[in-house]
Amino acid sequence: MDGSFVEPLSVPELESFKWPFDFALFRHTEYKYNVSMSNLIENSKENLFSTRLSGGKTANQWNEIFSNEFNCPEDLYQNIAESANAKLISFRWNQQSFYSSNWLSRSQNHYWLSIIRNPYDRIYSNMKTHGWDFTRALKVTSTFNDNVLYNLDKFSNFILVYYEELILDPEKVTRSICNKLGIKFLTSEPNKLLGANYHLYRTQGYKTKNPIRTYGDRCSSYYKSSIGTGQSNLSSYQTETIKSFIKNLELFKKYNNK
Repeated sequence: MDGSFVEPLSVPELESFKWPFDFALFRHTEYKYNVSMSNLIENSKENLFSTRLSGGKTANQWNEIFSNEFNCPEDLYQNIAESANAKLISFRWNQQSFYSSNWLSRSQNHYWLSIIRNPYDRIYSNMKTHGWDFTRALKVTSTFNDNVLYNLDKFSNFILVYYEELILDPEKVTRSICNKLGIKFLTSEPNKLLGANYHLYRTQGYKTKNPIRTYGDRCSSYYKSSIGTGQSNLSSYQTETIKSFIKNLELFKKYNNK
C-alpha cells in the first residue's frame, strides 16, 4: 500500500496534531493508542480511491472490502491482504517514528523500518519540501535519534537502514531487509516495476508543478544526486550548527567524519 501510514491520523487523541511537524517532533511513548476504526477506514479511502494508489481496484471494490465488520486495525489489514493475495502490506512515512513502539508491541508480525539520512541533506530537504525553518528541522533530528535508539534497544522487529547504503548498494540492503522479514527476495528490472496503481511505476514527478512531468519519469534506477548536496545549500552558520548539534546524537555523529 503505497499510501501514507494513516493509523496515527485515526487516533482521536492525536486529531489536533498538524501534519507533518507535530508528528515528527513527538517523542516515543509506551502509551497504547486506541485507533478509531471508522476514522481508519475513511482515512484509508482517501488514499485508495485515488487513481495513483488504487492497488488496481475500483472504488466499488474497495467499498466492498470496507463494508465488513472490523474489531481492530489488524482485521482490516488482514482482509486487505487476502483481497490481494498479499503476504506483506507496507505503508510509508518516516516522520511518525513516535508511533513505532505502539505498532511494534501489538504483534510479532509487525515491523518498522526507519531510514537514517545524512542530517545535512535531510535538514535541507525538510526546509525545502515542508517549508520548515532551520530551527524546526534541527529539532526533528534529535527527536528522531531518540525514537530510533529506543526501538533498537527494545524491539527485535525494528529495522534500521542508512539511506546512503540503500542507494549505493540497493540489492545488498534489500536482501538484508527481506531476510529480516522472512520473505523471498525477488529481482526485477526497475523499468518494469509496477506502482501502487498496477501501472508502470514512475518517479514522483506528479508532485511537481511542471506540466511536462505531471506523470513522473519511468523508473530506471535509484537516483544518487541527492546524496551529499545539503551542505552546499546551507549557510556556514547552519552547517556549523548541525556539526556541533549531532556530536551527541548516536545515529548521526558519524556524518561529521564524512
